[in-house]
Amino acid sequence: IDSTPPNMDQKQSGFGNVMDWLGDNNKQVEALEIEKTFKEECPILLKDEKVEIAFKSGRDTFAFTDKRILKVDVKGFGKQVEFLTLFYTSIHGFSVQTAGAFLDRDTEMKLYTNMFNSLYQFDQDFRNGKANLFAIQKILCNHVLGDDNDPLPEIDNLEGHQDTQGGFFEMITGLRQNQRP
Repeated sequence: IDSTPPNMDQKQSGFGNVMDWLGDNNKQVEALEIEKTFKEECPILLKDEKVEIAFKSGRDTFAFTDKRILKVDVKGFGKQVEFLTLFYTSIHGFSVQTAGAFLDRDTEMKLYTNMFNSLYQFDQDFRNGKANLFAIQKILCNHVLGDDNDPLPEIDNLEGHQDTQGGFFEMITGLRQNQRP
């Protein structure tokens, strides 16, 4: 999984930065930098724990490690900090969503857990174009579903299903080549 932040060389307007900060839209940062910080300056990672991909929004940090999902939320103007850990085994479902058109500035991730209260659903926003949403999807798939060691090797050999109902459905099938596995 490529943990290199996308589009880091592209500048964003000051207004855009303020909108992203207010919307808590995280941008991807170097995973090794966050790992070093969380092992030396603020030692919250285990000795053998590796950060796979990391994000920042203002003073807050959000990271996927090889053992958990970690959110560090610096509260208000004081020094109160919340450290939230979600174990991959507690996640029962997830979704990622790309940004829409025009005013939609963020991509989104939702995690559905077996926890009670406010952690039943965990939402996180990412800056559109400043976070690799497909890397997030792959990390979640690998940790929640298991590593994809044999990704359907014969999928290209399947012909698919052709609708042969006739009439209107046959016309639609002919127009758009509706094939389903």
